[in-house]
Amino acid sequence: MKRRFTSSHYLFMAGAVFFQLLVYGILHATAVPRPDSVVSLEVRHAWGTQPPSMGSWQAGLPSTPDGEGHPLWLKLEGASGPWKDPRLVFYPSVPVVALYKDGTEVREETLNELGHDPRFVTEWSAMPLQPEEAGGPLILRLDRLASVPWAIEMAESADWVTHLFRSDLLLFVSFMILLFLGLVAIGLYAAFPREPLHLILALFAWCLSLNFLVRIQSKSLFLTAPDVYFALGIAGAVGWPIFALLFFERVVHPSLRNMTRALWVGYGSLCAVAIGCIAVEPKAFHFLENGLMMLVVQALMLAIVVLIVLSIRRESKNVEYSFFLFAFTVYFLDFATAIALPVQGGGVASSLALALGFTAVMLRRYWATQREVQQLNAGLERKVQDRTEALTQAIADRAAMEERNRVAHEIHDVVGHTLTGAIVQLEAGQLLLGRDPDQAQRKVETAQELVRKGLDDIRASVRMLRDDAWSEPIIDLMQRAALETEHHADVEIRQRFDANLPELSSSFKSLLYSALLEGISNGIRHGGSRAFEVELTREKDRLRFRLRNEGRPYAGEEFGFGLQALRGRAERLGGTFGFRSNGSEGGAVLEIFLPLHDPAI
Repeated sequence: MKRRFTSSHYLFMAGAVFFQLLVYGILHATAVPRPDSVVSLEVRHAWGTQPPSMGSWQAGLPSTPDGEGHPLWLKLEGASGPWKDPRLVFYPSVPVVALYKDGTEVREETLNELGHDPRFVTEWSAMPLQPEEAGGPLILRLDRLASVPWAIEMAESADWVTHLFRSDLLLFVSFMILLFLGLVAIGLYAAFPREPLHLILALFAWCLSLNFLVRIQSKSLFLTAPDVYFALGIAGAVGWPIFALLFFERVVHPSLRNMTRALWVGYGSLCAVAIGCIAVEPKAFHFLENGLMMLVVQALMLAIVVLIVLSIRRESKNVEYSFFLFAFTVYFLDFATAIALPVQGGGVASSLALALGFTAVMLRRYWATQREVQQLNAGLERKVQDRTEALTQAIADRAAMEERNRVAHEIHDVVGHTLTGAIVQLEAGQLLLGRDPDQAQRKVETAQELVRKGLDDIRASVRMLRDDAWSEPIIDLMQRAALETEHHADVEIRQRFDANLPELSSSFKSLLYSALLEGISNGIRHGGSRAFEVELTREKDRLRFRLRNEGRPYAGEEFGFGLQALRGRAERLGGTFGFRSNGSEGGAVLEIFLPLHDPAI
């Protein structure tokens, strides 16, 4: 069973009725009465090339121009004075007016150079008169008429201009409201270019504002450009139904969008044909503007109402359809009011209601988008928080692992170095046991001393894991380690240190100290070296550590735990690690380069 109108739909239609009554009341209350100095004249007319005789005048104004192109002669009466600055005002404009007195042409004035073309006929044209000319009957000749005036008035210039401005006030306010709405919509489109409704609403509002602009009668006081007003009027009249349909296409129920698209494509094609006809035959302008095209536009608006009803029957809870229902209810109420009760400012209610309904749709979607963005941001924040917690835990686990590795490296480097010395002493004692028992005994005692020192080194290594344990200069630490190694391992260690080394971080000191101990231990165990040479120097923006032994050459064997650990630590500190054979000189070289510009220094 298809859904019907709900109470909210009827509420919106009731609101449309109230809105129409409100605007009509405002229009009625603000209607500007004509001042006493603006007088409608009694008119008689005749057609011909010569001034008509007394008996050939006909009462009133003709409804259409003479089919043979003859000038229109007018006899004007009823303008009793006195006059200070009189103006003779024609509605609509006329191209050329000649003033006659006693059967003789007094002067001729061009009021609208393009007025012979029906496309460029404006709302009015005014001919200035001398006070003495306005006092009695006037004989006028109107040439090249595209349309016949429907009214002619005599007015004081200042009073008439004031009356124009006051009459245009409501139209001007409507024009400014729609112009501002278009600017706001285009600003939203600049901020959110993925939403085309903002751009469509801006163009729709500006087309409606053009319709009000060309209806403002006082505009010609500032700029007399009928061709420009014609172009603006065509743009506004053709554009607003197209943009209304484009906007509605994005709101209507999806099953009806193809039908809506066909409507605006068909209307746009018909407008193109009509504009072409007007360009070829200007006389067709009035028929197309006030006849055929007006009926087409009303049929389009009625089609939109039908589509709104069908959309409501398919999706009654969509409030956007209610906004359109409000707007188009006002539109047809305003159209009926304009036919039954012509008032100044007709079309204001319908234009503002359409703009209001479209704006409500746009704002609803904007707020819906903002809610979605807020929900997405909240979801992203939760995910970021969860991810941060996971990363924090992972960092903590990695830090714990690195700390364990650091403890293992320190114990390996320091204690391994000490035990290497103990092994050397035990091996020497074993060799001397048969030849020199006393000397062998001393070697064993030295080995015992080294083992005890190894236990102390374990405790010291744990203490040195703290950063404050590396407060001594690196040169002092390395010299003391070299001296102890020479004493316990019976080796020679030559030293060369730069005196101007900068203060190093605990990470750099720990790495260099471990490299010295590990290099000496490896040289003794694997290379059988009894002599070493250690260097710590500065080369521009980097620190160079070099340890050379004089044992067996390095044959490219895979690194053990100690060297692998040294290489990893050097790379983490932004440095490089190398271990190679010393070539023809024999032995091996351990070399480390560290950057001195590192923040850790």
